[in-house]
Amino acid sequence: MWLNNIYPKLTKILRELCRDDTLVATPELKFVDLPGWRPMLYARIMGRVEEEFDIDIITEMEGRGFMTNLSQLARLIESKL
Repeated sequence: MWLNNIYPKLTKILRELCRDDTLVATPELKFVDLPGWRPMLYARIMGRVEEEFDIDIITEMEGRGFMTNLSQLARLIESKL
C-alpha cells in the first residue's frame, strides 16, 4: 500500500479518537500536538492502527519507545503491508 493511501485511514482514526473532525493526518503531525495528547491516547491509536490495517506493531515497538510523528507510523505500516 502506498503512503498516500495510508494517511486517509490515519485521518479517520485520529478524528475518531481525538474527537476532532478537523484533524488531518500529515507526515509532519507530531503525536504530542494532537488534541488531548497523553500516553493512553498513543496506545489507543496504535491499537486502532493494528485493527484498521490488520497488522501487529505494538509487539514490535516494545523497548523502542514512542514514535514521534505520523511519518514514522506511516512508514512502519507500509513495511507491514
